[in-house]
This record gives sequence, C-alpha cells and structure tokens, in this order.
Amino acid sequence: MKNGLVAMLIAALIPASAAIASEEELLGWTSVVVECASAGEAGDVECEIKAGEDGWETFVIQAFGNTYSLAPAELGKLDGFPLSSLRTSHEAGYEELGGYTVHFRFDRNFYNSDNVLVTEIIYVSVTENGVTVSAPRMQEN
Repeated sequence: MKNGLVAMLIAALIPASAAIASEEELLGWTSVVVECASAGEAGDVECEIKAGEDGWETFVIQAFGNTYSLAPAELGKLDGFPLSSLRTSHEAGYEELGGYTVHFRFDRNFYNSDNVLVTEIIYVSVTENGVTVSAPRMQEN
C-alpha cells in the first residue's frame, strides 16, 4: 500500500514539473549562403543574403554566368518575410516570358481581419535578362 501511494505521488508530481519548462523561441537568421546544384541553362546557382534589424541589406545571386544584386527598392519589398522561409526552384519557362528561370521564394503567415490564417508569398526570380521581385500573393489556409 505504501509503495502504491509513493508511486501515485511521483506520478502526480511529474506533470507539474513539466509544466514549468521554458518556452522555445525561434532564432531568426541574419545571413545565408546557398549553393544549389547545377540548374539547366542557369548553370551553377548561388545566392548570398544578409538581413539586419532595419530589414534586408543585400541579396546577391549568381546564375547564368552572371552576378545580380537587388536594388534597395527591391530589397524593401522583402521586408517582413523571414529569411528562414527561403525555397529555391527552377523552370524551363516560355521564351516570351523570359525563358529559363530560377526562383527564390519566401513566405510568411498571419491572421487577416476576419481571423483567417493567410500565407503571403513573394518570389525573387532571375533569368538571363535580369532579376525581378514579384508582388506578394495571398493564399488563405
């Protein structure tokens, strides 16, 4: 009987001690260098990105044998998007739309005024002719 009471007491105390555990918090990225596999016509693809307290500082892409840098106005479009959400992709593309393209995608989640979870997506895309930053696209979850 005594052993049973001790076991019940220990079992009752374990959840209480777990409840006082610290809360994990994400640690934001401030810079990243990505080296991708060779991507068709784009060849070797690399990017170097730096962000600071005041927003994005640099975004340099190497592809198609060239180096492309985002201008300050283009960097400003990326403010609020976490660097850690970076995804890379490529596509053959249509010649009239720029042809072969490498994409750097970023997204962020938030609740809109109707309390619906929304994902906002933005693309930095590079072709032989240069780099563009898309307008953000909303997607309800």
